[in-house]
Amino acid sequence: MNALIPAAAWASLGQSVFFWVTAVLMVGCAIGVAASKKAVRSAIAMVGLMLCLAALYVSLGAYFLGVVQVVVYTGAIMMLILFVIMMVGVVASDNYTETPRWTRIATWIGGALGVVFLGGALLLSQLPQPVAQTASEESNPTQIALSLFQNHLFSLEFAGTLLIVAAIGAVSLTHSDRLTKLFKQRETVEAKMARYAQTGTHPGSLVAPGVYANSTAADVPAISGTTESGIESSVPRVLRIRDLDRSIGEVAPTAIVRINNDRDGDQRKGLQSVVASQSVPEAGTWGMPGGAAPEGLKQPPTVQVSAKEESE
Repeated sequence: MNALIPAAAWASLGQSVFFWVTAVLMVGCAIGVAASKKAVRSAIAMVGLMLCLAALYVSLGAYFLGVVQVVVYTGAIMMLILFVIMMVGVVASDNYTETPRWTRIATWIGGALGVVFLGGALLLSQLPQPVAQTASEESNPTQIALSLFQNHLFSLEFAGTLLIVAAIGAVSLTHSDRLTKLFKQRETVEAKMARYAQTGTHPGSLVAPGVYANSTAADVPAISGTTESGIESSVPRVLRIRDLDRSIGEVAPTAIVRINNDRDGDQRKGLQSVVASQSVPEAGTWGMPGGAAPEGLKQPPTVQVSAKEESE
């Protein structure tokens, strides 16, 4: 601070009222932190406590400490705690019944000893007398920075390590225990074959919807190559239950006409019969069926094989 705060300012009515109102709020928030049974409410009470502490710093002229209190503790550390609670789950964070009794007793004893040690340190401590700062000395933020990174470097790095450990712990706690056994590839195949033997469920992958139906929509059934009818299992079960699936005729009427040709009409105009497949002319592009090959297509050179090589 550039100048000492006058002694008369401490006795001013406005500052006294501000201090006592803030102090009462801080005590109430502290009681809420300790007495609240919900982890979220306890964290919110801690946020209120830190904001009141930052207000006291600002009222005393320590603007840098007030900003650090809001940005670092309220904005970073407490938000990290709230994120941990959200990631783990409120129900999991409030589950006190699984805590062993001896840990709760040890916590109360440790807290009581901490209060005794803190009270003794406050009673025996001697605060130095304030000294006026000359214009040639370093500014307050510069002195704080030098003190942090010279005299308290180990404590600063230790606090950073704790924050990293807290973040890693939060990520680890989000991975819940597996409810079912993890089947490997061999066990998965054996389970599929056993289900096929018991219920007749096909062990392979389901047919993709829309096959041979001139559509790739998920609500259109595929067409069986054996029965040339829609495969019900190719449409997701949710769509079928909600009556959101469509028939092949609604999407591709021409496919129904070609299926009828496969069954009773001209099979050369069918969909997937043997005659319909054989009636498709080849294009000369490596034996692929279809129309004429596009011009300018680079094909591999034709290899001439002699009769002797063919016989061998």
